[in-house]
Amino acid sequence: PTRRSSDLREPVRAAAPGFLGGPHGRLRVDAGVDRGGRGDAVPVLLVHGNGGNRTQWAETLRHLRTIRRAAALDLSGFGESEAVPGGRVSVEEFAEDVAAAADGLGFRRFILVGHSYGGAVVAAYAGMHPDRLAGLVFADSAGDLHRTPDASLEPLRRGLRDDYERFTEKWFEGILAGARPETRDAVLASLHRTPPAVFIAATEALYRFDLDARKV
Repeated sequence: PTRRSSDLREPVRAAAPGFLGGPHGRLRVDAGVDRGGRGDAVPVLLVHGNGGNRTQWAETLRHLRTIRRAAALDLSGFGESEAVPGGRVSVEEFAEDVAAAADGLGFRRFILVGHSYGGAVVAAYAGMHPDRLAGLVFADSAGDLHRTPDASLEPLRRGLRDDYERFTEKWFEGILAGARPETRDAVLASLHRTPPAVFIAATEALYRFDLDARKV
């Protein structure tokens, strides 16, 4: 059937992982080689958490690509994707990154997976584009936090503002308790590469995101 330009952006060619045009700048996407996988199973798109990046899905991608196309992206400001101009950040804008990646990859109908913070992002996308999804997977995802009282948020904000590096490392060390050393090292390295302004803005955006307003 004829593809309408309003349906899809130009899909990624069968080439090494690269960049796609996003709503706010270039998005780094691991689309693999050989179209990102083999087989006719429903494609999968993977979304990382705050302080993360696409490389954390490497083993998952390797497994999925034996029977389907699978890809992962860096959200705006994370990994190698360009940040939103002016530092403007919202969960909904990250969902626009997902939309751009899905369109650019040629994923007409696909399974969307979100880890941690990425769970809010995929929920936002699902509310915007329910007809595009064959499935939605939440992996240890963030919940609906928009009703958190400001008084309860103040210690978080103070820690991020006054002692960002030590505060975030202690936060992530708790999350990584019991993790394999190589996993711990990879996650902390990704956290340290994330610009503090991006991490903080994304954290604040999560507490503004009203999950009740998303209709799937």
